[in-house]
Amino acid sequence: SDKWIARLAVLLLVFSVPFLLLMRTCRYYSFTLFFSLVSMIAFVKFVHKDRFAPISLTVALIVLYFTNNGLWIPLVMAQIIYLLSFYRTRKMLFQYTLILFFNLMLAIPWYLTADTFSVGAKSGWDHHQDNLELYARSINKYIIPWVFWTCFFVVGYIYYRFKKSRAAADLLRMTREAFGSRSSVLLLFWILATLAFLIFVEQRF
Repeated sequence: SDKWIARLAVLLLVFSVPFLLLMRTCRYYSFTLFFSLVSMIAFVKFVHKDRFAPISLTVALIVLYFTNNGLWIPLVMAQIIYLLSFYRTRKMLFQYTLILFFNLMLAIPWYLTADTFSVGAKSGWDHHQDNLELYARSINKYIIPWVFWTCFFVVGYIYYRFKKSRAAADLLRMTREAFGSRSSVLLLFWILATLAFLIFVEQRF
């Protein structure tokens, strides 16, 4: 069930030494993670038309912006793309526009006076290409070995087509259900938006 998945995720993080070291590396990392998750939970409640979700989403996004404005941008990008993909109702888009309006009214003055862009951004295609190659290598090496999983599912599909294996069919069905759910799509949008944003910044993570 979803609750057991959540408990398992928490358990894995509690005993993850790299994660714990990262949370202690800088004073705002843990706050960034916490308010990013709170913002996404509030957003999920918002699209499911929870009564107080617009208020909680507004507050969560404001706090996230002043905690880490850099990761606020891809998170909002992912939410906008998700809304335009699945919830293009006039009322919901209007409500989300108001939420962003309140966020920007507080964020823009601080952004201009702090000269934020000059601190963290770096132009030049060579720099962007280096960042893209770095993240592609890092993801392949430490998170998702692209070649292995591509070959794994290709072999599974071929085996299913020619052998009519029930195990292969179940594997393909579960994969399709897992990655076809809207929650998985939202997570994918968030990951891709974050990576796309990080390509253009000077720091590397």
